Order: sequence, then C-alpha cells, then structure tokens
Amino acid sequence: MGSSEGDVFVHILINSIHDKDLGVQIAAVTSLGNMRGDNVVQALRLAMSLDEVALIGAAAASLVRYAGPKAEAVLIDNLQSPSSVRILAAAAALGEMRSKRAVEPLRQCSNHPDELVRVAVTAVLEELLSTP
Repeated sequence: MGSSEGDVFVHILINSIHDKDLGVQIAAVTSLGNMRGDNVVQALRLAMSLDEVALIGAAAASLVRYAGPKAEAVLIDNLQSPSSVRILAAAAALGEMRSKRAVEPLRQCSNHPDELVRVAVTAVLEELLSTP
C-alpha cells in the first residue's frame, strides 16, 4: 500500500471511531494500533476519552502495540483521569509495556479512593520494580 493510500486508510479508521456501531469503533481502534503517525496517537487518545469500556480497553491495547514515547505519554496522562476504568486500562497497558517512566505516576495512583485501582496499580508497580 502506497503512502497516500495508507494515509487514506488511516483517515478512514480515525473517522470510524465516531461510528454508531461499537463493533466498528473497536475494529478501527484495534487496527490503528498497527499504524504509525501523530494523527494515530491523537485518535487513540480520543478513543481513551470516550465512555465505552470496551473501546477504552481496545485503545489501551493499541497504544501498547503502537509503543514508543508518544503512546506511553497518552497512557501516563490517563492515570490522572477521574475514570477508574481509564486508570485501570492505562496502568495495565503501562505494565505490559514495562514502562519505567510510569513508575512515579503509578505511585501517585496508589492512594486512589477506588480500592480496585489501588490493588491493580500496586500490582503493576511491583511488577515494574521487580524487573530490570
């Protein structure tokens, strides 16, 4: 696929995040994890901000596949979300990425009022700190 064809495909996927069908949204977000570009990271950031649990999870998994500092930054930013779902998805993804940059932001979440968040964040922290 040529560059302009790839750009068109990415544009279609990004637009599909706004589709009325959740399955289409999830498929688009999942596919974006295999693409590259700043617009991809911004689209995945948008997907993380929506109010659908499955979409948040798909976006976090796509950011893990995308990898790199920009994807990592989106996940770290989501640790500050008022949504426990976003924090849990971001923490799990950062753990999967083995993100050492996330250690301090995760520590800040370890006092979260939601017990599930505290337990999950503590588990991710322990894993990150126990691996070289």
